[in-house]
Amino acid sequence: MMNKISENETLIECEWRVVEDQVKPGIACARIEWLISDILKLVKVDKRGWEKLFQDPDDGRYWLLFFPQSELIGGGPASLMEITFLEAELRFKSP
Repeated sequence: MMNKISENETLIECEWRVVEDQVKPGIACARIEWLISDILKLVKVDKRGWEKLFQDPDDGRYWLLFFPQSELIGGGPASLMEITFLEAELRFKSP
């Protein structure tokens, strides 16, 4: 069973590992997928579709889904990072 986001977490990073010449996602990857599909509420998506803003319905915190190794195939492994309301407004403001 996966864990919801704890109050002291601010960053969840997915890592890819190479096992027997195959790229395998780490357990944090499955957790991120579960969180964004079953727990967190999608608020906004950036114009390019690469960054998504989510909100945790349990505590109201905002979470940014992003791909810090975007040069890799498929954007690389995802990460979820807590951001403030102000950061969210600035990052996802409409023109």
